[in-house]
Amino acid sequence: MGLITVGVALCTGELSAFMPVTGGFVRHASHFVQPALGTATGWNFWYTMAITAPAELAAAATIINFWDTSTNAAVWYSVFMVIIAVLNFSAVRWYGEVSRFLQQLLGTHANEAVIVGSSFRSS
Repeated sequence: MGLITVGVALCTGELSAFMPVTGGFVRHASHFVQPALGTATGWNFWYTMAITAPAELAAAATIINFWDTSTNAAVWYSVFMVIIAVLNFSAVRWYGEVSRFLQQLLGTHANEAVIVGSSFRSS
């Protein structure tokens, strides 16, 4: 699956370098294949994002409820929705700063997981 993802990412990068447009891969599908494919791609992408975002909110609330059972999950849904809305409506600079911080945090935790995992490695 990773090779398919890399292939799609490289092809999308090549198309964007060849023909930079404002609509991204939806416009590329319309231009290079057929307008109907662009429409279908746009609707499929919207549906994917409409399903994924609430699922991620539910996962985050479930993980927090594992440790804090006294707070209702709806509170965590609301907190995360407000955080996401504030970040999306903020200036690009602040969105980038938060994104960079979260990427550093993810990288730090990934490195810690490798170090801790290698310390428990059996011979």
